[in-house]
Amino acid sequence: MRKETTDSQLPGSDICCISFDLQQVLFVPKLTHSDMFYLSQLSCYNLGIHLSDTNRAFMCMWHEGVSGRGGNEIASTILKVLNSGITEEKHLLVWSDNCAGQNKNRMVIYVLVFLVLHQVFDTIEYNFLISGHSFMCCDRDFALIEKRKRVMKAIIPNIYTK
Repeated sequence: MRKETTDSQLPGSDICCISFDLQQVLFVPKLTHSDMFYLSQLSCYNLGIHLSDTNRAFMCMWHEGVSGRGGNEIASTILKVLNSGITEEKHLLVWSDNCAGQNKNRMVIYVLVFLVLHQVFDTIEYNFLISGHSFMCCDRDFALIEKRKRVMKAIIPNIYTK
C-alpha cells in the first residue's frame, strides 16, 4: 500500500489511491456518570475515505435511526463520495480491510463496476489488507476524532463532525 500511495503522489500520475474503513461506533451523548450508564445512547457510524494522493479525508457519518452499517450502507457512501468528482484521475486503487460484512461483499463490487461502466474511472483495482497488518491512512484520521472526543462532551452527532 505504501508504494502505491507514493506512486499516486508523483507529478503527472493518473492514479488515485484511496482507503476506506468504518470507525468504531460513536455513542451520543457521552455518558460519564455511573447512574446514566444504563440509559439509551444513539449509535453513530462514521465511514472514513482517505485520498492518499491529495492527503484528504472524507467522513460520512450517520446514526442508527437513519440506517445500519452493512454492505449496502458502505456501498452507497462509497458511491456518493466517488461519484462527486473528488478526483480527476481515471485509475482508482482501493484499499480496505477484510471485513466480509461491510467491505468484502458484492454490493461494494457492484458500486465499483458501476463507476467503471459510467466512465467515472477507467480502471479500478480493489485490494484487501492482510489480517493483523491493517493500518490504513483512515486510522490516523480516526485517531484525530478520538483525541478530540476525549476533551468534548458530545450532545448531538454534529459535534463529532466539527
